[in-house]
Amino acid sequence: MTVRNIASICNMVLQEQLHTVASFPPCGAPACLVLLMPHIPFICPGEWWSLSLGDRDILSKFADNRKLGGAANTPECCAALQKGFDRLERWTERKFSEGKCRVLHLGRSNHMDRHRLGIGLLESSCTGEDFGLLVDNKLSMSQQCAPVDEKADGVLGCIRKSIASRLREMILPLYSALVGPHQECCVQLWAPQDKRDMELLEQGTNASALEKDIGPEQFPINEHYFGLVNFGNTCYCNSVLQALYFCRPFRENVLSYKAQQKKKENLLTCLADLFHSIATQKKKVGVIPPKKFISRLRKENDLFDNYMQQDAHEFLNYLLNTIADILQEEKKQEKQNGKLKNGNMNEAEESNKQELTWVHEIFQGTLTNETRCLNCETVSSKDEDFLDLSVDVEQNTSITHCLRMRVKKLPMILALHLKRFKYMEQLHRYTKLSYRVVFPLELRLFNTSGDAVNLDRMYDLVAVVVHCGSGPNRGHYITIVKSHGFWLLFDDDIVEHIEKIFILQKIDAQAIEEFYGLTSDISKNSESGYILFYQSRE
Repeated sequence: MTVRNIASICNMVLQEQLHTVASFPPCGAPACLVLLMPHIPFICPGEWWSLSLGDRDILSKFADNRKLGGAANTPECCAALQKGFDRLERWTERKFSEGKCRVLHLGRSNHMDRHRLGIGLLESSCTGEDFGLLVDNKLSMSQQCAPVDEKADGVLGCIRKSIASRLREMILPLYSALVGPHQECCVQLWAPQDKRDMELLEQGTNASALEKDIGPEQFPINEHYFGLVNFGNTCYCNSVLQALYFCRPFRENVLSYKAQQKKKENLLTCLADLFHSIATQKKKVGVIPPKKFISRLRKENDLFDNYMQQDAHEFLNYLLNTIADILQEEKKQEKQNGKLKNGNMNEAEESNKQELTWVHEIFQGTLTNETRCLNCETVSSKDEDFLDLSVDVEQNTSITHCLRMRVKKLPMILALHLKRFKYMEQLHRYTKLSYRVVFPLELRLFNTSGDAVNLDRMYDLVAVVVHCGSGPNRGHYITIVKSHGFWLLFDDDIVEHIEKIFILQKIDAQAIEEFYGLTSDISKNSESGYILFYQSRE
């Protein structure tokens, strides 16, 4: 049986809108694949458990100790199953193995699609018999679940199409509840959500792999590493959110905001809900969909109200300024309410004041711009505040070389935006400057202004938003972050330990070098550092 034979069979079955049955066996069980049509079920050998069918997505993909399987526990079902095998010319020798599992869910429209047993049958049944269990629309198991779980070697469960939510945190407990410590579980996944369920279950496997990579002894207490679902070219948003989450002062203030009294929904409340959801997960690693935040973002700003790729720096700038505006407006309202109660209100005085918020305390710095008159050589200076600092980039240079400016006040967290996108007149479009720009793990900055608040500050690199591709409106964004002494890569819903990626390389500098940029060909695709986050040690 060749891959082409199997692919053609799978394509034929897929065109008939078949339903997939998944079985999760004990460790060491052989892998196989059963695809069930109403009357033509068949099994693919275990070595073909991952198939790419032309333009179609991979039909099914499960990690080690996963298999897809099916069986029947009545003579009629066995006969129908065997008849289906016999119809496939080269598969007649592959008889049904009753030892693997003996329960078959025959499909949504079949009268046998609910295998329920009365209490009498349960009590009189022998240990080791297989039963079918149904998960109802309320995300709960049938009342027969507990006694069946005590007796069954294999359990069939159906995760209904009409359940309230198919988020991983909702469906995973249902799948887990069907599996006892000594059992295998046969679960029917009904199209079109079957592929999504498989992906969500795989994420749990990937998550546990990340925990193994880091190691139980090294895994930080009370830390969570969760990927974010991409809702259609939202990597620009996911990458910035991951970087901000691992800027600890910012995270702590967002979580504190969540703990305050209930407020009207805005972009900050949605961000606080997202951060709180990550920080309070029972599991250490996994995936969370930032759907509420994305919906609010698209509602508030037309620039992001589409499924096109956007600029990560524009999003960062908008997010920080929006949060600052929200906090300032809330402070203003609180003061107005307090003064109204006391009968002491001066609207003119209050309207002229712009109070600093924790966003300013964390990210705001001050530049001093000097202007020299060409005639009289008089020098005038003007202070300019910033939340993120944009710097021009040149080929084969470093961040310290790019930061040739007079800084009067250094921020707690320095967000550096490398201006990698330049409008090319001859091309009539923006192109990417993939210049090699070295950004060190440690950065010492000196204030050059005479009346500087801080003489110098030592910074540590904590996160880098990386642009992958050749232009601002195409490509992809990922983020690398440093957490508790090791580096992680966040690529939407994927989270990886960088030390595993760069095997046999010295971590830190050598791993980060991959994202410096290129030494030649400015328009070539590259993975280049785009936004750098440095946190002060003070």
